[in-house]
Amino acid sequence: MQLSVVTDDRLAELLGETKTIKYDIIELSEAKRAAEIHMMHRDGTGVFLGKRNVTSVSGGVGFIVNSTLLPKIKEIKFLDHRIAYLTFQVDRRLSCTVFQVYDPVADTDPEESNRGPPVIASPSGMEIPPPFLPEEVRAAFRSFPNGKAAGDDKITADFLKICHDNVIFLLTDRFTKYLQSGKVPEKWKTSNTTLIFKKGDKEDLENYRPICLLPVLYKEFTKCVLNRIRTTLEEAQPVEQAGFRRSFSAIDHIHSIQRLLEVGREYQQPLTLVFIDFPIFCFYPVFPVFQ
Repeated sequence: MQLSVVTDDRLAELLGETKTIKYDIIELSEAKRAAEIHMMHRDGTGVFLGKRNVTSVSGGVGFIVNSTLLPKIKEIKFLDHRIAYLTFQVDRRLSCTVFQVYDPVADTDPEESNRGPPVIASPSGMEIPPPFLPEEVRAAFRSFPNGKAAGDDKITADFLKICHDNVIFLLTDRFTKYLQSGKVPEKWKTSNTTLIFKKGDKEDLENYRPICLLPVLYKEFTKCVLNRIRTTLEEAQPVEQAGFRRSFSAIDHIHSIQRLLEVGREYQQPLTLVFIDFPIFCFYPVFPVFQ
């Protein structure tokens, strides 16, 4: 079906042809429209067309969405005259994003081809991370143990675990906003600190362990972020780093030291061991990720 939708008459003709086929989403290329179009046809079909290349009459991508799927559409974005995406909610837990990428061979710009597709970026020029999925937020909730104290907002992890799915969807959208903007609520920056005595002189503050009671929603949000970047962080760690890592413990270092002692005794080689406890934040500057 080779139909251009540059005019309203040709668009109406194309919509008439769609009644003869079964479809959910039809992706369009060479829409050649001078401006974006977001509209609903009289039969309930959704029509979303991007504008053409500003330097020619070619380009322009778009979508035709079946009326049964239209209420589930969450977002439609045209990145330029060749790339667009559409996101819809499949069910309570799952959303799906459909990309339309059009690169006609006859209209190829070598400089543009070498540059690659545009990156979704914020006004500051930084790349915007993809939105959270409801399942990511739900998994973060499930990972928190029951019976933990709440922060100033009095919201507990136990309460969040039994919330309706609609609450999960709302929190997912909110967490995505915080992630992409780099800003979190001011109340999340406030914590209640309790000092727990360990041993020694009670007049010495170094003998106390500080425990911070943070808002549970803040901990849930940072858990979602950590789950995304954990693999990258783990791959960047040297094998010598065994503390504060998943699937590692001080036992790994103890085993290594024990092996060194055994080899030293076996080959009658002198061995010097030094243990240094560096307060790392005294040496490295800490920059806030979220304001």
